[in-house]
Amino acid sequence: MTLEVHILGTSSARPTSSRAVSGSIVSTDEGVFVVDAGEGFQSRFQHQRSALKKMDPQSSIRPSRIVGVCFTHAHLDHTWGLLPWLQSMSLDKREQPLYIMAPTSEEVIQALLNGLSIPEEVPSVDFIHQIRFWMSMVDHEQKLPYEIHYILGNPLTDTWVQLNDHAHAELITTPLTQMLGLTSLELNAHATIHSVPSCAWSFTQQAHQGVFDRALADELGLSTRDRSMLSAGKNITHNGVELEATSFRGAGNPPIRLVISGDTSANAPHLSSLDFCNVLIHEATFTDEHQAQADAFLHSTSRGAASTAEQMNAEVLCLTHYSNRIKTTEASIVQASQQSPELRIIAANDHDRIRIRDNGDVVHFRWIENSWNE
Repeated sequence: MTLEVHILGTSSARPTSSRAVSGSIVSTDEGVFVVDAGEGFQSRFQHQRSALKKMDPQSSIRPSRIVGVCFTHAHLDHTWGLLPWLQSMSLDKREQPLYIMAPTSEEVIQALLNGLSIPEEVPSVDFIHQIRFWMSMVDHEQKLPYEIHYILGNPLTDTWVQLNDHAHAELITTPLTQMLGLTSLELNAHATIHSVPSCAWSFTQQAHQGVFDRALADELGLSTRDRSMLSAGKNITHNGVELEATSFRGAGNPPIRLVISGDTSANAPHLSSLDFCNVLIHEATFTDEHQAQADAFLHSTSRGAASTAEQMNAEVLCLTHYSNRIKTTEASIVQASQQSPELRIIAANDHDRIRIRDNGDVVHFRWIENSWNE
C-alpha cells in the first residue's frame, strides 16, 4: 500500500514562466484523487501522465481511476481548470461517476437544505455559485456519458450535502469515506483559515497486519477455529499453553497519512490538532519579510507552515504555493528550518512527486531537466 502525490502547480494567484497555479494528484490503491484544479490543469495532467508512461509506467495515473476532485476553497486559481477538463473526460469516454467535493459556509448549507435563496452576503466566488455555473454549462444528464455528484460541506461541522439540482440539496448521512465506497483509505476535510470557506484534505491509509504464520500453525497442529481466533487477534490456549496472537503475525505496516492544505493562515486549529502526519503539503506564500501581507490576506509564511507541521507531528513538510516574489526557495527552506530544526523540509517544484511507502518512508522525486531525480 503506497500513497503518492503529484504536485502539478506551485505558484500562488497566477502562473509564472516556471510555475503553474495549484493542482495536485493523489494516487492510492483505491483510486486517484485530484486536489484543486487551477487554470490549465488538464494540460499539466497530460504532461505528467505522458512522462510517467515513458519513465515509470508502474506509477501511471490513468484517468479511468479518478474517483473525485477535492477542492480546498473557491478562489479561481484553484478551480478554473475543472470545467474544460470535465468535457475532456467525456471525450475520453469516461463512464464511471465523478465526485466533486468542496467546502462552503453553514449559511449556504442551511439555505440549500431548506430550499431558500442563497444569502446575499455569500461571496460571489463561493462554490455554490461556481457549481451552479458548471451545471448550467454542462448538462451532465444529456451531454456527458458519466454522472457527476456535486458535494458541498461545512468542514467545521463535517456536514455535507449533495446537490440534486440548482436549488435543492440532500443531507449526506454517512462519512465521505463510506459514501465513496473506500475500505482501507480514509478521506477527511479539515477546516482551515482563509477569506472564504476553506479546508485541507487528508488521505489516511489504515495500518496493515503482517502475514499470518501458517507454517507455525501447521507445526502446532492448530484447528481451523484456533487459526481463525489467532488471525482475528485473540489469544488461545492450546494443549495447556497460552498462545499469543501477536506471535503469529509478521511485521505489519503502520497507518500512513498525507495532508494537503489550500490557502490558509498558519496554525489553523482543526489542522494543527491532527495527531500525526507523514507528509504535510502546506502553502508558503510568503517569507518572513512579508509577514504583514500573510496576516492581512490570511496566508502562511514558510515559518508558519513549519509551525503548523510541528504542532501536528508531521514527519515531512513540503512547501508550495509561492508568491511571485519568490524566485528561488532557498530562503523559504532556511526560515522553515529555523522554526523547526528537526523537521525534514522540502520545497516542491512543478511536477515533483512525493511517495509515502507502506512502511512510512518518504521519498521526494524532483523534476529536473525533464526527468525525476530521487
